[in-house]
Amino acid sequence: ITHEQVAKYYQAMDLYWVTSRVEGGPVPLLEAMASGLPCISTPVGAALDLINDHQNGFIASFDAPELFVTRSLQLSQDSEMRRRIGNEARKTIVQERQWSQTRRKLQELYVLAIKNFHDDSIHSLTQKKIGEKSEKDPQNASEKRSMPAEMFYSHKVQNWIQACEHINGLQMMLGMREWKAASRFGYRAIRIAPFDHLV
Repeated sequence: ITHEQVAKYYQAMDLYWVTSRVEGGPVPLLEAMASGLPCISTPVGAALDLINDHQNGFIASFDAPELFVTRSLQLSQDSEMRRRIGNEARKTIVQERQWSQTRRKLQELYVLAIKNFHDDSIHSLTQKKIGEKSEKDPQNASEKRSMPAEMFYSHKVQNWIQACEHINGLQMMLGMREWKAASRFGYRAIRIAPFDHLV
């Protein structure tokens, strides 16, 4: 079914339950909240990051089915609460979980990860060199400590990681039939690592 049909199905509901014990997402929670539905969810996956209990949804513990029933009855009997919670749920997704925001956060995360990897590599290589030279030449050891980072870090590694992430984004967008977004990911992957056969 199309995205438009999915949205209509969500909008036909009054509320949405997530009763999972293990989740990688759950993506349906994001979709339901984006559709303005009040949601009741177990504390699974991203639910605790997304839901502020009683503000934009409800959290119910794994072994509390009666809480799902109680919250559902409250929502069914109070249209103003349903509207308020649903509006806040949608606002949460619009303000925090749009693709552009997720992409920016991922980029910041990978920049930090690459920097930390780079710093750890420099530190371990520098310590090894210092250990080899410290007995013979203390002055040479201090020079090793201040060697530029570029000597130990390949720019191609960073490009390869970024290109792989763009390809993953391309595949995800193709699966969602988001052709324009997919083409942008493909273009970025080619631009970053145009001749790397590993990508």
